[in-house]
Amino acid sequence: MKHTSLKKFARVTPMDVFQELLTHKILKQINDLSVNTVEYEVFHNPKDAQVWCAQLNLLSVN
Repeated sequence: MKHTSLKKFARVTPMDVFQELLTHKILKQINDLSVNTVEYEVFHNPKDAQVWCAQLNLLSVN
């Protein structure tokens, strides 16, 4: 994790508060272990996640 080049992470989950809390906890642990900060968001709609990731040109939106 210390040398990851991951910059953004989007997770698509059902509308469930538990899933969102779990994701935030996991990503906090990842950020604690890595040198670079990983930006992340939780989405309920896959298209919204694709658009968000594409803002950094990591994923092409079709």
